Amino acid sequence: MKIKSIIIEDDKLSMQLLRELVGKISFLDLTATYESAKEAFEHMDKIKEADLIFLDIEMPDMTGIEFLQNLEVKPEVIIISGNPEYALDAFEFEVTDYILKPPTLPRLLKALNKVKENVTIKQNRQSLISANKGKGESIFIKTDKGIKKFDFKDILFVEAMENYVKIWSTDGVFISHSTMKKMREILPDYFMQVHRSYIINLNRISLIQSNVISIDTPQGNQVIPIGKKYRDELYERLNVK
Repeated sequence: MKIKSIIIEDDKLSMQLLRELVGKISFLDLTATYESAKEAFEHMDKIKEADLIFLDIEMPDMTGIEFLQNLEVKPEVIIISGNPEYALDAFEFEVTDYILKPPTLPRLLKALNKVKENVTIKQNRQSLISANKGKGESIFIKTDKGIKKFDFKDILFVEAMENYVKIWSTDGVFISHSTMKKMREILPDYFMQVHRSYIINLNRISLIQSNVISIDTPQGNQVIPIGKKYRDELYERLNVK
């Protein structure tokens, strides 16, 4: 499996070092390099085709964080920065890893192990989606209890737990090796992320009080917090005046 990668880096020496390291890794295919985030943003067709972006943070005109904020389709992202203080902001965008300059081959390979796993999961998920087209509102997902068929309407909400997610459904609670980003991609548009750790089925809301949502489950009523940055969109989608 070849992973299509792109480098976005304004420092010429850092760019050269990264190109040399990428050239030593057989499963990476370097498809493009850009000397600024602004330049990369102007070539969105290439970005959409990439599996992985190596991204610097401190760049003129548009920072790496601003680039991520404006990116609609997000491939795997490895931040390579000389400044550790942006790590928390970067992980808010679910980047795969954050490496301090100068990167070394062992450290890069460690990050790429995560990338390979995520890309494989994504490809498998796309195969499942294709297999389920025309077969109704359902999907097969590998869980701790086996490969289960979920009817989307029966999924109540999804809860993040580090490298896994809990899928709360009318059939019970299932654990899957996935991320919130991946779950957002496969769920229909009547699901919405309302907190960094929760995606809910809007049709399953029983009550909203202050900053929490109540959803009835077979295990009892579950209370889900509403994140500040999601509140306005939630009320808009629910047509709350």
